[in-house]
Order: sequence, then C-alpha cells, then structure tokens
Amino acid sequence: MGRNQRLNRKQGSPPKKLIIPPFKLPPLLKKSLSGTGVAIVTPFNSQHQIDFKALANIIEFLIQGGVQYIVSLGTTGETPVLDAAEQKDILQFTYQQVAGRIHVVAGIGGNNTRAKAAIRVSCVES
Repeated sequence: MGRNQRLNRKQGSPPKKLIIPPFKLPPLLKKSLSGTGVAIVTPFNSQHQIDFKALANIIEFLIQGGVQYIVSLGTTGETPVLDAAEQKDILQFTYQQVAGRIHVVAGIGGNNTRAKAAIRVSCVES
C-alpha cells in the first residue's frame, strides 16, 4: 500500500472503489457530431506560410469523401507553430470553404487559456 493510500483512508477500512461514469455527449452535440469526423492538417508552402489553396483541396476532398464533420486546428493542426492571427484566418477560411455543408469543430486547445479564449471570441464576432 502506497503512502497516499494510507493517508486517504481510515485505519482498517477497505479502499474505496473509484467509479468513473461513462462520458456522455449532450443530446444536441451527440446528434450533430455523429458519423465520421476527420482532424485536418494545416498545409504550408515552401515559404512556411499557410497554403490556403491546399487547405481548400483537403476540405473538398474530405467533403466529397463523405465525412460528417472536420476538426480544424485540432491535434494535427499545427497550432503550436501558428500565431493567433493565423489560427483565426484558418478557422474563418475553413468555415467559408465548408459553407454549411458539414459541421466544423474548432480546436482551440493550448497552454494559454486567455489567448485561446480571445481567438474564439474574435472568430465568433467576425
């Protein structure tokens, strides 16, 4: 028995069983995010700038392939190397390219909560 286990329970009592309930999506979100979703990459050109033409091609390929939603700027979206303006541009471009044909999940994860919240707000206001 580890030190933390000894400290967290009374002498002679058995350890409590940890019960983690299954994660359930809210009904509206579950309905809109059913089916196949794909986290898309952020393509760059040889000058290390975002290649929006290639991004459009990726989005169109996935839509024509039958996906129900895409994740832009997710874990494969190269967010650590993109500044706030680039992230905003990618999200806006993605929404424009998708044009309501499928759902878009905007990845806004990162280490700076305040900065990520600002990107989210600026995208919603635009």
